[in-house]
Amino acid sequence: MNKSKELLIDLSNRECVSGSLNGPALIETLRSLSPDEAASTDTYEGYSAWSVALHVLRFKHVVADGLGATLPAYEYERADFPKPPADITQAAWDKAIADIEATQRGFVDALAAATDEKLDETFPAWKIPLGRAVAWVVSHDTNHNAQIRNMGLAGLRQPID
Repeated sequence: MNKSKELLIDLSNRECVSGSLNGPALIETLRSLSPDEAASTDTYEGYSAWSVALHVLRFKHVVADGLGATLPAYEYERADFPKPPADITQAAWDKAIADIEATQRGFVDALAAATDEKLDETFPAWKIPLGRAVAWVVSHDTNHNAQIRNMGLAGLRQPID
């Protein structure tokens, strides 16, 4: 595998799962929230962390699918910022986080297997090179993790172990 792809996979895993130099990674941030906090829209922007997490999942799923990744089914609303499910439970929140983790694994596995030619192909959904969409997904995780961390939720006012 070429060094650039290795670095992109490493950065993607660090920003999504653990080891970010920017602070807690997305999954670490999400795990610090209770289901009620995650579903709350009493935030600075009026979005819930749950909705933002599903937004991240949706678009990572779209790009990973473009790479030909093996992914769990996307079982949420197909909107830019999907609503949390009706059952605001720990099990539902854990499932959403597990879906992000599984999609991340599928994304990086497919990226590792992708040829340079594949990454140069036009991504039909957005009419840009697939490689550009892949790079965007990494910054997308970072952007929305920062958004969630700045929502003003009580669970994010404490240090994350």
